[in-house]
Amino acid sequence: MTKAGLKERDLLDSNGELDKRLDELARLLEICKSASEKELSGERISKEENDYFKDFDKMLRQFYYPLDSTSESRGGQWDEDRDELVADVHTDRLSNTCLEEAVGKPLEIFVIAPIDGKPVLFRGGAYSYYEFTKPISERMTDEQWQRIVGTRSGPDRPIWTKSFSLNLTHIIP
Repeated sequence: MTKAGLKERDLLDSNGELDKRLDELARLLEICKSASEKELSGERISKEENDYFKDFDKMLRQFYYPLDSTSESRGGQWDEDRDELVADVHTDRLSNTCLEEAVGKPLEIFVIAPIDGKPVLFRGGAYSYYEFTKPISERMTDEQWQRIVGTRSGPDRPIWTKSFSLNLTHIIP
């Protein structure tokens, strides 16, 4: 539907790059859907599907890089090794503040899933999440956020995230 809507409005790029990315995204989502349905029904995913997910993070990166990768077209530098991003998601003109949401350094996660009927421990990552308000005049850029995330001057993660994220350094030395 996204591709059809963009095409209908003549918003696809002339060189076909966006068209190719949307096709690849649709393929990625179909594989995810198929694997999820299999796992939910207790069926094992195929070796091909499993191999596909080994480079999942690299595949996802292609969808958030600009179509034209020159820094001039982006209005600045694009640092593909920095994933910490911030966005202004709400502006409150009455209080002259904006709500910012951001992701920081990945947190380590552990998941137990059945493989051939036996529980197997998997290790991976999920981005840390932040939300905070700032004066409208001090809206943050990704570069500003990247300089302060994880420092003592940066904001704490929201209290509600503590229910599903532990600081294991306090439990396991």
